[in-house]
Amino acid sequence: MWSSFGRVGQTVLTTDNRIRFLGAFRQRLSAILAPLPRIERQVARALRLRSRGGVHKDTALRIQTLSARLQIVCCARKLHPWDEDLPEEKRNELFAQQCLEDVDQGVTRLFQQLPAVDEVDLTVVTPDGTAKIITGVVHREDFLHANQSSAGMRLMSKGLRYRFRGYRLEPLP
Repeated sequence: MWSSFGRVGQTVLTTDNRIRFLGAFRQRLSAILAPLPRIERQVARALRLRSRGGVHKDTALRIQTLSARLQIVCCARKLHPWDEDLPEEKRNELFAQQCLEDVDQGVTRLFQQLPAVDEVDLTVVTPDGTAKIITGVVHREDFLHANQSSAGMRLMSKGLRYRFRGYRLEPLP
């Protein structure tokens, strides 16, 4: 059904609504794109030289490509306290699955929230911090093309390695 302002029940974009919509859209877009130019500006500023007599904005080193690498060492979460009464084999299985899913989701969020980062060098240690259980370097390009169904296969295809034996994450050398 139509009215003189468009379909009934349809939101009509008045000038005020359009201005609000465009303002909100611009704000969200700048929040998404802001981190990379900020880092680029900081690097360019650091590479700038003192000006030579009469030369305006003399730049000896100009950025051609810029890549950022993030190095993270983190502890895996312990199992939930209500799972402590389960048999050891089941606890090991739950811990391994939880850890693989946590790392998969964490790497996904890192690349989504930090667009300037091209590589993540990640090491995951046991909850007590005594042994490495997952380690490797994840590249943004590999991450974007990983479509395997299980978290473990996605992590392997992204460049992370771990040792999985009998439903248990084994310490890495």
